[in-house]
Amino acid sequence: MESKTMKRVAAVILLTIFTAISSIAQQNSPLDNIFTVSNGNGERTFYFHWTSTNIDNFTLEVSTNDTNFSEITSVPKNEKNDYEYTWICNLKDANTLYFRLKQTNKNGEISYSSVVSAKLQQNSETARPVTNNSIRMQVNLEDCRNFALENNKKLKIAQEEINKAGYDKKAAFANYLPKVSVSGAYVYSDAEIKLLSDEQDNALRNMGTAMGQQLGGSLAQMQQNAATTVQQIMANPAADPALANLIANSPTVQQMLQQLQTTDINASLSPTVASLNELGGNIADGFQLDTRNIFAGMISVEEPLFLGGKIVTYNKLAKAKQELEATKYSTEEQETIIETDKLYWQIVSLANKLKLTEKYVELLHTMSDNVEKMAGEGVATASDKLAVKVKLNQAETTLLKVQNGLALSKMLLCQHCGLDINTDLMLADETLEEVLVSEEPLQYTEADIIENRPELKSLSLATEIYKQNVNLTRSDYLPTVAAFGNYVVTNPSCPDGFQNEFDGFWNVGVVAKIPILQWGEGYNKIRKAKADEKIAQYKLDDATEKIMLQVNQYERQIEEAKSRVKMMEEKMSDAEENLRMATLGFEEGVIPSSGLTEAQTAWLQANSEYIDSKIDWIMAKIYLQKATGMLNK
Repeated sequence: MESKTMKRVAAVILLTIFTAISSIAQQNSPLDNIFTVSNGNGERTFYFHWTSTNIDNFTLEVSTNDTNFSEITSVPKNEKNDYEYTWICNLKDANTLYFRLKQTNKNGEISYSSVVSAKLQQNSETARPVTNNSIRMQVNLEDCRNFALENNKKLKIAQEEINKAGYDKKAAFANYLPKVSVSGAYVYSDAEIKLLSDEQDNALRNMGTAMGQQLGGSLAQMQQNAATTVQQIMANPAADPALANLIANSPTVQQMLQQLQTTDINASLSPTVASLNELGGNIADGFQLDTRNIFAGMISVEEPLFLGGKIVTYNKLAKAKQELEATKYSTEEQETIIETDKLYWQIVSLANKLKLTEKYVELLHTMSDNVEKMAGEGVATASDKLAVKVKLNQAETTLLKVQNGLALSKMLLCQHCGLDINTDLMLADETLEEVLVSEEPLQYTEADIIENRPELKSLSLATEIYKQNVNLTRSDYLPTVAAFGNYVVTNPSCPDGFQNEFDGFWNVGVVAKIPILQWGEGYNKIRKAKADEKIAQYKLDDATEKIMLQVNQYERQIEEAKSRVKMMEEKMSDAEENLRMATLGFEEGVIPSSGLTEAQTAWLQANSEYIDSKIDWIMAKIYLQKATGMLNK
């Protein structure tokens, strides 16, 4: 096949069956020449081809164990004795399939071909390619539906919408779980933070010197005052005889007075001054914060405890939206099937009309030859010859139009099914002598229609979504409560004074928010959401009534189509009898050529209308299946 067809036909297995069945019913011929093609996606398509004579009917059978065979399809005899069929395998777990051909001759005797096994390959590189010119694709209605559903772009988009809704549903469920986050930061500053001014810093660093100067002056004054007092007492002992006697006669007091007079106050205070200066410097250094490089990190955990029902509502909304997308997919699937069936039966109709037109042209050719002979014998006039010639030209033009219409319709079906438009399709129903219509009635109830019709499902889900939207709107005006926990790491850190190193701390808490007054904002928004819910419910009720009316309409169309088929059968029978009588009359010379051509035209029209009535019956049943929601069940 061309590259486009290779993409459309998933895993392709070409099975060529050649059988040469002799006039002896029990003589069998094996199936041979098996080629497989696969693109590895698990789909399998089988092509069958065989030739045979003297056989009235073939039944193609398949088995997964070479023991229990089931029927794939039944193929009637054709004039060319050359048969082709295409089958899409839905046996997902099968690795090897076994095929055989059941053959029934004119006497009803049955024989079987040899069993051929086909191992499904998943490597397309080792498979033999199939070209458009190598085989004709014989497909039935189910095959065309499968091709169309597999390759429809709108269905693929709808499937992705379902996937998106599924992701939203999972995301909504995640709101039940705690949220954990990690954050970090680094900040560089060109200057550090100073808590002390330069004057304050200098005062602390010279604290000992300042105190030494003040204390040294006081002690020097005290030393001078003490020396003056002793001199005064010793100069006038009579003023205080006891103290003068103590100073004059006590060695200890004399030693103390000597030390007091000889002590250097400033030298004695020097160590203390130095110590105080050092202490002040340390204090000043403690007030200097190195914040030029700041590092910070935090691990946070948040868990909602109550959000007014918002999380529960979000989950219900997500679930409803996923189901809504699924109903949209179902709707698109039904539309694809409807379009496929319309194209399929249009081709069947044109194929049958082509046969009728060919037969009509053949009749006119025969009539034209007869009129030529009759004109030569003087029985017919030149006007009769010209009238028949005009009819023949019109019929040949109609035949050309039908042929072109059939070819274009097949191209359109190929395009719709994702096949190459040049693929030579042979529909199973176009080779039948009669368009078959199943008269089995469709069983359903009103509850089934409401449950299965995707449009009603969509409106029902829309009503549910609007209902949940009311709850969602209400949740915005209810209290919310959440718990949190954090672990913070910083550098510089301050747990034990200011330090330029990493250290951390943790905290936990609960935060609550209670709306108090919105001046009716929430109340009116809730009323608006409830109005949307009512509108959705009214639309659902209205659609339900209209769909029930639609079902009744299609039921009547089916009955009308059945009646029309019976009328067309009678009309066709009358037209055939009229044609037979007109042909005999023309041959006997009692009916002019115009009467015969009118009978032939009436016969063609009756047969064409009969085919159209059958197709209308089939399509009415399909539309009823769609109306009841059972088309893709």
